[in-house]
Amino acid sequence: KYLIDKGGNALKQAKDKGLFSSHPNEHSSWRGGKTPLIIAAVEGRLAAVGLLLAAGATASDVDKKGNTALMKACEKGELSCVQYLAAHAEHGGCDMSGQKGSAAIDLASRNGHDSIIKFLAEIQRAGKTL
Repeated sequence: KYLIDKGGNALKQAKDKGLFSSHPNEHSSWRGGKTPLIIAAVEGRLAAVGLLLAAGATASDVDKKGNTALMKACEKGELSCVQYLAAHAEHGGCDMSGQKGSAAIDLASRNGHDSIIKFLAEIQRAGKTL
């Protein structure tokens, strides 16, 4: 909604405010410490995820609990965002941990998101990292 309400200047404003930074403390006033990328991924807004990454956000940005957009998308069952973020992740693997030590695949499993579990398992079997 932020991107729609503010139009083309939203990305510039978010970048100017430092919201693309991977330092969680800088996000304390932004919707519970979540980055715009995490918010877009959780809400399943694939176009916004793409725009944010193109504007300088990184797939490894974390919230105050150390969760990435990929992890939160896994938790919420947003397969298209998981696939897109996996293709744009800079480092780490499917077993990245964050929220209380949970791995991305664990978050998907705990919430019954079988298509995401299958996708992440295929990445792991192929020996690929995110």
